[in-house]
Amino acid sequence: QEIFSELKDREGGAVLAGDGRCDSPGHSAKYCTYTFLDVTSQKVIDFNVVSVSQVANSNQMEKKGFVDNLANIVANDIEVKLISTDRHTQIKKEMRVNHANIDHQFDPWHIAKSVSKKLSAASKKSGCSELAPWIPSIVNHLWWSAESCGKDPEVLKERWLSVIHHVTNRHEWPGNRHFHKCEHGRLTT
Repeated sequence: QEIFSELKDREGGAVLAGDGRCDSPGHSAKYCTYTFLDVTSQKVIDFNVVSVSQVANSNQMEKKGFVDNLANIVANDIEVKLISTDRHTQIKKEMRVNHANIDHQFDPWHIAKSVSKKLSAASKKSGCSELAPWIPSIVNHLWWSAESCGKDPEVLKERWLSVIHHVTNRHEWPGNRHFHKCEHGRLTT
């Protein structure tokens, strides 16, 4: 209640991060804990445990945890300005359909993890092994792009896509509106 009181009084609304954690991987989980964190105070503001018996199948537990937690937060008169989650398809739809007034963004950690997995899988394909040493740098570039874009999605996209030029040893390029060259110094051979 003390944390909810702090959030009620916060001007501009709460910025939340949410994620679910199941007790086992795959589609055989029995329980899922869904947690919301207030990004500003770094405090857990709500969580619940969902049992597979409460939903049709284990794939629906994360959405139920999300929906129930958000309903509790809203029922306590907390204005939610932004929610950051993973890219769970059911939660994306829930936000789009029932909470369009709340800014829904994706957690960069989850995106970076997904990019890393996809690049790792690609590097194992025939003729693609030279990609493997680039993976940490590409993931770091994604983080840098997110941190340095000034919350502008167009700048984020241009910075992120600039990795394509960088890995081909092109460090200046035309055509973008905001970002036209790498920000590092001259590279030696």
